[in-house]
Amino acid sequence: MVLPGGPQGSVNLAASAEVLRFVAAHDEAGKIIAPICSAAARVLGGNGLLKGRRYVCSGDLWQPIQDGVYVDAPVVEDGNLISGKGLGHAFDFALTLSARLLGDDAPVRDHAEHIYYPW
Repeated sequence: MVLPGGPQGSVNLAASAEVLRFVAAHDEAGKIIAPICSAAARVLGGNGLLKGRRYVCSGDLWQPIQDGVYVDAPVVEDGNLISGKGLGHAFDFALTLSARLLGDDAPVRDHAEHIYYPW
């Protein structure tokens, strides 16, 4: 599940009980949760869904979050949580997520090389 960020989008997702139930069930099942930009802080961190895991988010939204460990990196992986810092790191986020879903980073590295992206 990819959770998009954005100023209003992540606020709306974080305020939706239906979205939060879906995220919690997805997490409970051990499926991948992949927030990017503000979504890790607002949707997961703002609702106690980080559960002590390492994550990254955009800007300084990490500061009030108490249930996760902020890491300043383009992409952070912790178990089934794959978080991306923001739009400027969208390729890193997408390639990391693709490699995890494929269970093999070789074809993903080939593709990154094909588009001249150093991953």
